[in-house]
Amino acid sequence: MSEATRHDPDLPLAVHVIPFDGIGGVEVAARTTPDAALPQFHFRKLYLLDAHYAAANAQNATTTPPRRVLDHPRVYWDALQRLRRLGPRLVIASLWRSCAIAIVLKLLRPSTKVVTFLHLATDVHLADKWLNTIAMWLSTEIWADSQATLDARVSQRLRGRTRVISFLVERQAPPEPRAPLPRFVFWGRLHPQKGLSRALRVFALIHAQRADAEFLVIGPDGGQRGALEEQVAALGLSGAVRFAGGMDRAAIFALAREFSFYLQTSEVEGMAMSVIEAMQLGLVPVVTPVGEIGRYCQDGENAVLVSEDEEAARQAVALIADAETFQRMASAAVQTWQAKRLYREDVMDACQELVAERSK
Repeated sequence: MSEATRHDPDLPLAVHVIPFDGIGGVEVAARTTPDAALPQFHFRKLYLLDAHYAAANAQNATTTPPRRVLDHPRVYWDALQRLRRLGPRLVIASLWRSCAIAIVLKLLRPSTKVVTFLHLATDVHLADKWLNTIAMWLSTEIWADSQATLDARVSQRLRGRTRVISFLVERQAPPEPRAPLPRFVFWGRLHPQKGLSRALRVFALIHAQRADAEFLVIGPDGGQRGALEEQVAALGLSGAVRFAGGMDRAAIFALAREFSFYLQTSEVEGMAMSVIEAMQLGLVPVVTPVGEIGRYCQDGENAVLVSEDEEAARQAVALIADAETFQRMASAAVQTWQAKRLYREDVMDACQELVAERSK
């Protein structure tokens, strides 16, 4: 957020603090909320790394900021000073690094309302656990991307001030009906959390029955691409699996319409934005029922749930040969999200409620 961007001092300000502007679900969703003057309040996003990241990557820009920059104390000091100058009535903290800023600001300015925004149904390390826990105790409200995340991470004593925020970031035009093809796709970070090693094993079982099956893996390397490529070679799938690297969202969605199945066997998730996107595009998800996925994906209705690899592969192969059942499930996947509220609608409504209330 530029220091040149000013807000009307007569209107309250809500600021969403995020570590950096990347490609993850948190950042993609946040970009759909406007930095704007609304009738009742102003809303802004503040990225911890905006100026520092640009300077550090002037010669070699990447989508993931280097740890040496992200961990630099000056990043947090400058962000805190920017927040103090802005004087927001409400601060929303996404991810543990932002929680550190929110905690200090709340201690310096107790009248500031804080929201801790949870995006994953598990703690990723001790810093994540403790900073989120402290921030939750200091928060006016706790938001989460799903009920599964709230259930997993929020104690019963704090449940009275929670709300689930929709993670539907945009509505996609429903696809035209089409016959199923043995084409599978994934998009997201190539990170152990996404369980891609298992996805490759499931695909290998499918490929053993359908030699024409293809699997396209889209996304930047999160530390696992080399191991996955070795696994592909070991499974004899070099001609059937392709790694496409990172793509922008428009390119992904245009390409995804050429596929029939979305394959993701995550070990842990919150709402799983990519699964929602795939369902809106008419792909039948073949997914593990982790996080909120198990609530909106129903086995045999709008998805194939992966509990046993062999059974999931058998169901997927059967669907490829059964156009009528495939189309019914694909249509059900699309319909799952047709009437749901958007992320930006939920966030703006929640902010308006909180900034309108007198500070507690």
